[in-house]
Amino acid sequence: MEFQSDAEFLFSPITSRAKEEREILNDLFPVDDRHTLPNRLIYLTQRQVSIAIACTDDGNILRQDSVQAVLDLDEEIRKLEVYPATRSTPANFTNLCNQWNDHCFPDPVTSSLRYYNNNDSVVTVPFPEVTLPTGVSYDIAPFFGGRTIMNDELVAADALLLSYSLQSSPEDIDTLSADWEMAVTNLLHELNSDIIEVNGYTSASLDESQTNLAFAAIPYLAASYFILIMFAVVSCIMIRDGTQSKPWLGVLGVVSASLAVVSAVGLLSYVGVPFNQVALSMPFIILGIGLDDMFIMIAAWRKTDPSLPVVDRIAGTFEDAAVSISITSLTDILAFCVGAISPIPAIRIFCLYTGVAVFFDFLYQITFFGACMVLFGYMEYFDCNGCTCVPIDRRVDVYESNNDLTNGQMMHRTPNNAQSQAYESTDVETNRSNGQAHTHHRSQQESNDDEKGRPVKHHAMMIFFRDYYAKLIYKPVSLLVICLSYVIYLAAAVYFSTTLEMGLEQANIAEEGTMTHGYFTLQSKYFKETGPSVSVVFTEPLPYWDISEQAKIEMFLIDIHEKSHVKPRNVSDIWLDEYKKYLQVRFSTSVVDQETFVRILRDDFLTLPCCERFQLDINFNESEIASSRFILVSGDTFSSVDEEELLLGIRDSIDEATEALGVPVIASSLGFVFAEQYIIIVPTTVLTLGIAVASMLLVSLIMMPNIVVGILVTLSVASILLGVIGFMALWGVALESISMVNLVLCIGFSVDFSAHVAYAFVMDSEEKNLSAYDKLSRSVYLLGFPILQSGFSTIIGVSLLFWSSSYIFRTFAKIMTLVMTLGMLHGLVFLPAMITIVAYLREACCDKNRHDQRESASHARSVSATVGADNEGMVIDEH
Repeated sequence: MEFQSDAEFLFSPITSRAKEEREILNDLFPVDDRHTLPNRLIYLTQRQVSIAIACTDDGNILRQDSVQAVLDLDEEIRKLEVYPATRSTPANFTNLCNQWNDHCFPDPVTSSLRYYNNNDSVVTVPFPEVTLPTGVSYDIAPFFGGRTIMNDELVAADALLLSYSLQSSPEDIDTLSADWEMAVTNLLHELNSDIIEVNGYTSASLDESQTNLAFAAIPYLAASYFILIMFAVVSCIMIRDGTQSKPWLGVLGVVSASLAVVSAVGLLSYVGVPFNQVALSMPFIILGIGLDDMFIMIAAWRKTDPSLPVVDRIAGTFEDAAVSISITSLTDILAFCVGAISPIPAIRIFCLYTGVAVFFDFLYQITFFGACMVLFGYMEYFDCNGCTCVPIDRRVDVYESNNDLTNGQMMHRTPNNAQSQAYESTDVETNRSNGQAHTHHRSQQESNDDEKGRPVKHHAMMIFFRDYYAKLIYKPVSLLVICLSYVIYLAAAVYFSTTLEMGLEQANIAEEGTMTHGYFTLQSKYFKETGPSVSVVFTEPLPYWDISEQAKIEMFLIDIHEKSHVKPRNVSDIWLDEYKKYLQVRFSTSVVDQETFVRILRDDFLTLPCCERFQLDINFNESEIASSRFILVSGDTFSSVDEEELLLGIRDSIDEATEALGVPVIASSLGFVFAEQYIIIVPTTVLTLGIAVASMLLVSLIMMPNIVVGILVTLSVASILLGVIGFMALWGVALESISMVNLVLCIGFSVDFSAHVAYAFVMDSEEKNLSAYDKLSRSVYLLGFPILQSGFSTIIGVSLLFWSSSYIFRTFAKIMTLVMTLGMLHGLVFLPAMITIVAYLREACCDKNRHDQRESASHARSVSATVGADNEGMVIDEH
């Protein structure tokens, strides 16, 4: 099995404009680790260590003790050594750092703190620009968070960033850099300071967090399996009748689902589909689906006549349950097939694994588990205890049955075996005067005898749903309350859906309690005022010397600042601005011809120590500038919405600039690849869910015996989906790639309960003349208890994940809890009520039609009689 841990690959679109433009930037301006600057980096995977530091007491990080602790830590980090495999000479940061002019690029923070540290109680630093004795100036704004500025000096800050950029090539150096990153990580883990709190991030942190989360999920998965086995066993026990107890079927139901999981993982791993931590949710889902199918099958078995041969009973079980299970399995597979076309690999991989596992679960359910039911059916037939598999002395049951008779309970022998099913023994009395059917159930049927004299005891919960719950729902007052509650539910779901937040924060990809999570949390809290640099690239030659072209570029820079979260020009690094100033100072004009413009730029300007960095931003051909880039600075991106606005604003501006300048203009930044998902998440979610719901409708219309009920099932799925979206917003879950995965599975799960109930409601409508109440009573009798079992087993199974340190697993647990709760609410309350109302209205219409037909027939007979009498009178008169 290949475990995919590349966070960028998993949580960003497979093909995106950000990736394409990043590749163009890398082709035009590749990073040379021995001659580069930190704000010119292109890939997040380039070797680096970044450390966020705050005071343990949340105080001022510029206090003398805190500053000294930071400087001591920096010295320890720089002294760290790693040993290459090929030689004995160790390498430290000086050997591995990204270089500029053959020296490590100075860290602005520690350099400033050392230079301005006068041993005062608080170290104050000029802000935002610091000039060191070397004459080099640095913008330190990006490195201090929670700042307090007085008289152009930084006097207080809540946190600071240290950054160490490393070489990523050649391969042996990359290996050493990776080892050095690990050495720094170990040092930070071992750091025990009462003054500063340290959280570090390396280029491998996100990938490592994916692997760590995978191992962290194993205990939860094992515990969930144990709990679900216990729940399934207890649910399948009937204390009053040992032969009808099926605890081992509960265990085998979990085994069947587990076989589906193993088969899916084995098959897809064999064909080369990678696994990931999002797909780790799949076993929980398959357990839920498998147990749902198991409970439906067992309920259908209990509904059959115990006196029939096992072959006939299993045939009846499959007749009742197999079609319903087939519908839900098909709709589940369709939902995950739709999710598998998602542009986000994490969703695609998850849906592939889950869809294939659902197929295997269905296959094992109708083969392996069906065979197990036959085996235990024979055990029941031969009076073997369902727990111990030992034959039972039935004289005890006969004594108990006789004792029941003395207590006034009715023992009922059914003369016709074919008519001895529990539900078939209802008495229906129809009052044709008001068009209502009153059904009186003999609740004492739980003690019916079969032909062997064995007491047939039905599960108490099934009896409750048939004899009490159905009557409660069928009351007009109850139906009215349910309809009003449903309207309130829809209104609340729609309202809360409007408050849904968007975007996956990077901190949520990492495991809570780790340094990586702490780093991203501090970064999100303190370091969003100044964001990553943005490279704006003119990919083809431009007449930069031309005044009109300079005016167009100026308008473009103004526009990009106004439309997006881009910092003012004074903190940007734009070679054209600096070059025009240079020309103005040297020649008293910035207007020169092409040859002079290019010659002075290449031979004079770019050789100045203060301007050498612009060599990284300009490519020349023989006579002109072939391509160039401007370095802008993003900022004020405090949320995913701000990051989306930054990306969209920049793209809008560069698209207009491309049209105005006549050459392609692109933009790239370290965060753009992740930000791309913010743009596509809403349309992708709407499209995916829309296709999935449409597929549900198609399947329902094809496989449901009643078109109206099929439409109601689809509307029920859409209603559950709306409720999940609304209430997940209330629960603090944002719409992002992780929750989108769960919304896809929401469709699969929500259709399960609704389809089961709807199919049970209408399956006999064509064959039996049942009233609306009869249909309601029968459907909740067959499926009320299995739905509760399935819903609560899934909720119990995922409940442990609420204590997980992974945002992904907690989100999964929250949404699964919402799905199962709302699914049970719709399957047991809303949908039965709606179908009952439809059936009742249909009955009323049919009764009215019959009444009208009777009146018409009566009127016709009266008219005929009158006409006959008149004709007879006329004959008499003639005579």
